[in-house]
Parts: sequence; C-alpha cells; structure tokens
Amino acid sequence: MILELPQIPNLDKLKYITPSIYLSFSGCLLKNYLISRSEYQRFIYRQPKTLIGIVSHEIIEKINKGHFDHLNNNEIELKIKDLYFEGCSSLLKQSLFKYSWQTIEEWPGFYLRLSRLKILAKRLVASRSAHIPVASNLTLVETNIEIFDGKLKGRPDRIYVSNNKIVIEDYKTGKIFDESGNIFSTITSQMLIYSFVCSIVYQSENVIYRVINTDNQIYEETVNLDIAEQEALKALRALELINNKIDETECDNIFYLASPSKVQCGNCPFKFMCKPFWDSGIKDELSCNSFHIKGKLIGINIIDDNYELVILSDKKLCKVIRVRFDEKLADFVNSNILIVDLIKKQENQEYLITQPSPKTLIWRDNIF
Repeated sequence: MILELPQIPNLDKLKYITPSIYLSFSGCLLKNYLISRSEYQRFIYRQPKTLIGIVSHEIIEKINKGHFDHLNNNEIELKIKDLYFEGCSSLLKQSLFKYSWQTIEEWPGFYLRLSRLKILAKRLVASRSAHIPVASNLTLVETNIEIFDGKLKGRPDRIYVSNNKIVIEDYKTGKIFDESGNIFSTITSQMLIYSFVCSIVYQSENVIYRVINTDNQIYEETVNLDIAEQEALKALRALELINNKIDETECDNIFYLASPSKVQCGNCPFKFMCKPFWDSGIKDELSCNSFHIKGKLIGINIIDDNYELVILSDKKLCKVIRVRFDEKLADFVNSNILIVDLIKKQENQEYLITQPSPKTLIWRDNIF
C-alpha cells in the first residue's frame, strides 16, 4: 500500500488522559503520542477487539439518534446485523492479526457483541415507542464520562446506576487472570479509574466493577474509593509528566520522545518515520518476522497481475515480488524509497528477495 506521508505534528500538550492512554504511556511516548493524533489513525494496526468496538460505537450512536424507531423487532435485528457485518468487513484489512482468522466471524467476541447490540436496540426502541423516557441514570452503554474539568475521561462498556449504587461492566475478549489466578493489574488499574470517575459523576460511594470475558469468566469487586482515587490521581500525574516531557522537547525534534526496543517497535505502525528506530539496531532484531528496505527504486517488472520492484540498497539488489498494481509506483522510479514490514523470502549472492505482508507500506524516502 502506498500512502502519502502526513506532516510531523507539532508537539501540542495533551488536554486529557484516559485509562487506556495512561496504561499505554508506560511504553514509547512517541508511539502513543502519535496514536492520540487523529491524522495518524489510518496507520494504526488494530486488533479485532478494537475494530469491533469502533463498529459497535457507531451503531450505538445510530440507535440513540432513533434511526431504528420505525422498524419492528425482526427488522431491527436484520438492520443491526447488516451494519455490523458491513462495518467489521470494511475494517478487516486494519487488523493486526489478519492471518489469525479467515473471516470476521472468527474474531473473539464477534457474535457476543452482535447479540448485545440487538438486545440494546430493541429495548431502546420499545421504550421510545411507549413514550417511556430512557433515563440516563439506569443503563449507559459506551458513554463518555469525565471529571477534573475534562482532564480525566473514560468510556466503560456499560454502567448501571440505581438506588445510589453503581455497577460498571467491562467486556474482554482475552484472558483476565494471570497464571496465579489473579486479575491482571492493568485491568484493575483501568477499572479503578472508571470507578472513581463514575462515583464523582453519579454521586455514589457504592461502586462495584465487573469484568467479563468471552469464556464467561467473571471477576467482580466492591471498590475501595480511596484506592480508586489514588489510581485516578496517578493518571493525572502521568498527564502532567507527559506534558512536561513535551515541554522539554525541541519543537523540531519529536524523536526525543521515542524509546526504541524490540517490544515497542515490533508492531509499531510509525517505524517508517522514526529516526531513532532506523539509527538503532532494532530493525535488525525484528528481521525474523519483519523486514525493511531503504534504497533506490531502479526498475519495475510486470509479472502476471503483479509488480516486481528492483531496488538498490546498500550496494545490493533487492527484489520485492508480488506487489499489487499501483499507478503511483511509476512516479517512484529513480527515487529513494522506504518499504516497511516485508516478509523475507530468500537471499543469495545476487539478490535479496522479499514479498509484502498485510502491513507493508511504501514511501518515498524523504522523511529524514
């Protein structure tokens, strides 16, 4: 895939932090800063759980706007199913694990989320048709909540509020317990922050959080709000530390935020623009799974319905086989190009032969 490179963004301070941002910033600041920028969303390799969440949230917005109020229950179910399948299919190519599942129906939690969407839609439509207000203090689905003047935000999967009691539910597609049988600390941190935010927004000191995965494993805990407050304040301090780091960074040196490592760079979609990655030895450590080429495109051969690119890199010829037709490639001849996330096929004295993976991107190499 050939994409136009966006401009390196100005280092603007973050205006808020969420549990996911808080937990992700324990890694590479540059990677997670770019993830938070809307203009870089199209480069992110997303896991199935995230893709399902994106589609579900779009459908929930339609439900809340009354788009299905004129339909009967059978029509609602069919409409929800069509939108769900269509949305997930269009996002399939962005899945980080494209080869792990042949179809979207094999994604963990796929049908569970579809079933919940159908139930939610029919309940809301029935309430409106009977002129019964759907009170926001009963059940909230993927609703944004915030405190501290918007500096701390969250969007739990589901919140139940009744009789001065709050129950927060979060659905996971993977494991929720470690090898010792304890809930993962990252999940605990996330749920404590959600709990504190909800306790302030809905003015209740009786909060329970519940974590459910697709294997129907359930973890439930009554929250100690003092501990939840401490976790929320940690997130706020993290926001301050991140912004202080941005203050220390030269406006033209965003790479100061990078922390190259095998773990951080392995599935990072921003390797193509990261000077510290290319200057480090990390790219060589990743070569067993992913291969990257920088060099001059000296020729294009047409073989069947595909291109074969011939590149001079480090005084050695490289062939990239089975590249899909793209009219932009003709403009790249005699230019320096950068190709990331190739699959290494074979190497001999004359050629290095590679082929694209689902994540392969091709750029004109004028980045740095």
